[in-house]
Amino acid sequence: YAARKLYHALFRSSFFFLMIRRTPRSTRFPYTTLFRSKIKFKETVPVGRFNGKLTIKTNSERQPNVDLWVNANIIGDINVSPERLFFSPFPPGETRSQTLTIKDSRGKGNLKVLKYEDQSGFLDLKLETVKEGVEYRLVVTTKPDITMEKAPNGRFSGSILIELNHDKEPTFTVRYNGYLKKEGGDKPVVKPVNAKDKPIKSGK
Repeated sequence: YAARKLYHALFRSSFFFLMIRRTPRSTRFPYTTLFRSKIKFKETVPVGRFNGKLTIKTNSERQPNVDLWVNANIIGDINVSPERLFFSPFPPGETRSQTLTIKDSRGKGNLKVLKYEDQSGFLDLKLETVKEGVEYRLVVTTKPDITMEKAPNGRFSGSILIELNHDKEPTFTVRYNGYLKKEGGDKPVVKPVNAKDKPIKSGK
């Protein structure tokens, strides 16, 4: 589709130089053969991160094969950022918020968010419109009832599913993870069974 034909010049094609240093004819006049080549991605490359290896064959006896690692980020019509959320340690009972941006990089004006949900149940989500049909903001807030019982060892994680009305990029999944602060530092938290029981102390 149209956005893939653009990609951004930085990601769609790039140049690299290959230098093969031969044994010099003399110590006073060494020389190097320099080749300039262009890498171009096919239209079928999917949107997202690309990692691959390009092997270049030469007639050099010392270096017949040269491996070149290629890393790129193929950008489509829709940009959802950041790609992952992290909630730094916070006390149980409190909340933390972050924001996801959903944007049509082509600015066509017909983008709609059909559905959004936290598939793990740790977050509250609220959708805000920045520019109708072009850009939206999803406010992500941790629920105040996240406890050590729900989050073993204070760790919680999950994923947010976003569904759009875009034909080529209908769904996005954003993963998240976070931590709760343990009471009393690294010591485990032991709570009484009922109000009559006294707290059980851990450690010395």
